[in-house]
Amino acid sequence: MTERVTTVVIGAGHAGLAASHFLSARSLDHVVLERGEVANAWRTERWDSLRLLTPNRLTDLPGQDRPGADPDGYLTMSEVIDYIERFAAATRARCVRARR
Repeated sequence: MTERVTTVVIGAGHAGLAASHFLSARSLDHVVLERGEVANAWRTERWDSLRLLTPNRLTDLPGQDRPGADPDGYLTMSEVIDYIERFAAATRARCVRARR
């Protein structure tokens, strides 16, 4: 069965989930397509030692507390994954695994 939605968001990372948040706030039907799971690229395409390249004060997601204790600090890879996962859960983003 084919489902129809008004908007398809590609990727369940920072930007895709933020777009989903704003679409939901406007009651627009949509789906978030991801090739893996939420924050997939952070889980599978990054070095364990990588830190976010922007300071915590610039990393806010809509409606979420600022991540990290130090506004001028940088999140670790696992902290970024946790932050994105918590945001996806809080917003109840409808993420669907894209078929290949």
